[in-house]
Amino acid sequence: MNKADLHSSLLFLMLKLEEAKNNPMIDKNFIVALSEVLRYFRDNGELKKAYEIQKDSLANMANSPWVKLVMGMLTSKMQADKVDAELPDVDALVKESTSDEYIEKKIKDILGE
Repeated sequence: MNKADLHSSLLFLMLKLEEAKNNPMIDKNFIVALSEVLRYFRDNGELKKAYEIQKDSLANMANSPWVKLVMGMLTSKMQADKVDAELPDVDALVKESTSDEYIEKKIKDILGE
């Protein structure tokens, strides 16, 4: 398996583990086994690398013309419909969700110590 596939798979498994922990119907042995596998990759640094690559992807996405177009369309529609709501600051959301502190907390919350 190449590194790109490994990293995307690790991020997917982190999402699945987070979902499984919130679902009382999931077999506890599955949660324990998946946690152990992900801890192995956390301990050897691959999980952190996966999140680092995701950081770059999110930053590129936030600066893409497509996101700017969608935000512009939403703003226009809200003004036309006279909706008084504030759109989220995409750059601030990306910055927050890609900070080292956020990533470390997320890994710790899902996998524990």
